[in-house]
Amino acid sequence: MLLVRMGSEHAITVLHLSDLHFGRYHRLDRDDGFDSLLDRLRRDLDERRDRDGLRPDLVVLSGDFAEHGRKEELERARRFIQGLARLLDLPTRACPRSSTCWG
Repeated sequence: MLLVRMGSEHAITVLHLSDLHFGRYHRLDRDDGFDSLLDRLRRDLDERRDRDGLRPDLVVLSGDFAEHGRKEELERARRFIQGLARLLDLPTRACPRSSTCWG
């Protein structure tokens, strides 16, 4: 997670998430006792807001969204991105790497 405040007077804060790699070895969206990626991200963002006064104005996701570009991996990534957009109620832009699209 990268949370950056740009500028000063009219600052925007961008949350950039990269290379989520949903798939067989992605441990943060399975039902095996681990917190979900969305839960962990929510806690981290709450902490940054409380400690530093930072709250993202825009979310950008890039890189590999899936391990192999399989339909079920992309579905898991889609659910995460939709959940993130609902959680933050912010503009969310996704730019997947070509291997995500072409598997």
